[in-house]
Amino acid sequence: MRARYALFVVTIWLLLVAGVVNARFRLIADARLFDATPPRPRERLAFSKLWSGRFQAEAERRLEAWWGLRGYAIRTDNTINYRLFGEARPGKPIVVGHDGWLFHVEDTGFISRTDVCTRCDELAARLARAQRAWLAGGRLLLPIVTAAKTTTERDRLPERWRRFAGEPRSDREVTGRFVAALEREGVVFVDGHRLMLELRRTTGRPVFPRLARHWDAYPACQVFTAAIAKAAGALGVTLAADDVPTCAPDMVGLQNIRDLGYVLNVWGIPAAPSPSEAAPPPPTRTDLRVAVIGTSFMWDFVRLLRRTTFGRDARFYYYDDAIFDVATQRVDAKVDANDPAWRTWTLGRNLYLVDLYEAYLPEAGFGPFLDQVDAALADVPYVPTAPRR
Repeated sequence: MRARYALFVVTIWLLLVAGVVNARFRLIADARLFDATPPRPRERLAFSKLWSGRFQAEAERRLEAWWGLRGYAIRTDNTINYRLFGEARPGKPIVVGHDGWLFHVEDTGFISRTDVCTRCDELAARLARAQRAWLAGGRLLLPIVTAAKTTTERDRLPERWRRFAGEPRSDREVTGRFVAALEREGVVFVDGHRLMLELRRTTGRPVFPRLARHWDAYPACQVFTAAIAKAAGALGVTLAADDVPTCAPDMVGLQNIRDLGYVLNVWGIPAAPSPSEAAPPPPTRTDLRVAVIGTSFMWDFVRLLRRTTFGRDARFYYYDDAIFDVATQRVDAKVDANDPAWRTWTLGRNLYLVDLYEAYLPEAGFGPFLDQVDAALADVPYVPTAPRR
């Protein structure tokens, strides 16, 4: 026993010394950490802080940041937590489910909500007013309701992360209430939530990757083509079969299929390479001019638009903030609702695909976009309003 203890102590000291040597001479590159927390401002090391404990805490933090094998130590510690104990590192917004399935805490929190979403009724009414007004000018605002991973892959989530044993209240009082309000208001919309559940049931396979937050390519494609078909009908546009991509169950993922996994910083889960494609040819038809506004779920729509005959010059207003160019795959500007160039391009579209992710309801991933376009249509300055509390 004593020999084993001595071996353990010697091993720890050797590792500490190796880290110090590597910090000084950089003999080997440290292991890369993804989504690492940026360093906090340093506190001044003063002996007056010794009795409060702040001196020791700051000294320890500086040593951890400077130590030459920090990345290896963090990855090893995280791997033990994940592989052996089924836990994520404290502070990570990730929940580990059955068989290593990963969920975002926003989504686990969503299915434990107990509120009645009365503001969902207000949002549906606001969408209805905007849709009717814009459609009178030949522009379609098309809301797309999308499902959370905890909705379609609920059986992978441990019981301790669920408030309800059966159907979560949020199914009925948030998503169900919102969809019913859209129908009551006569809104033309795409119920991607229902489509995703149907795919899950009919195919018997997950619609989300095990290590990612966002949907797989096949369900994304199915919802995308349903949205384009509904838009074409509402705008009186006739599409041919080859104007949109064909959806197949074995489609290659368009998003990072390990976007939750790699930020765990564990051994064996590398980051997926970012999709990169050559610039597409110009669109061959101009009767559908598309803008996409919403959350990260819409990145798949952005890449699917590159495979259409009409959407290769589209733009993605990511959370109505950064402007992503579909053709160049680059962020080239920020949304400025009073910029004449932004108004000209935006009002030149006739199809606005807006994302309504159920876990964020009654908030919308498209921010103040409706108010911005209303101001542009009325040719008055857009004045931001204070967010509701």
